[in-house]
Amino acid sequence: MQKPILIVKRHPYEEPYNTELEFMASDGVFAGRARIFAPVDTILAIANGLIKFGDDPKSEFIYRSEGPGPAFHLICRSTNRTGNCALQIDMRTDLRDRFEGSCQLTLHSDIAAILKLGARLREFGRLTHEELHWLPNGDGQMFETRQQE
Repeated sequence: MQKPILIVKRHPYEEPYNTELEFMASDGVFAGRARIFAPVDTILAIANGLIKFGDDPKSEFIYRSEGPGPAFHLICRSTNRTGNCALQIDMRTDLRDRFEGSCQLTLHSDIAAILKLGARLREFGRLTHEELHWLPNGDGQMFETRQQE
């Protein structure tokens, strides 16, 4: 069994304007992976959305990738009044592909850990690191080069 984790890998592509992002997530039982092409400022948009969510945990933050090809959706919302929240992740392969695949999972966390993820993504958006690991307890690290699987 795997541990709950979110990994974001950056595959430089037309930077500093566009990049290829690979999201891998596991809730400890299920795991999924999606690669999307996106503007570099998508990283900061997700980071800022998660940080803003920390200011008002009654709200929710939603990110949905756009365009053809694989899809990545991220929803952050509160699960109770004590600061617990859920990061819902939905990853899908290109629906035009005959080998369709999808994965939906939830990482349970708290607001402080979500704020750490937002702060790490903000730093990740500077394009000096190629891989980010985040655990729902707030731990994690960034690497200047992609790690071996």
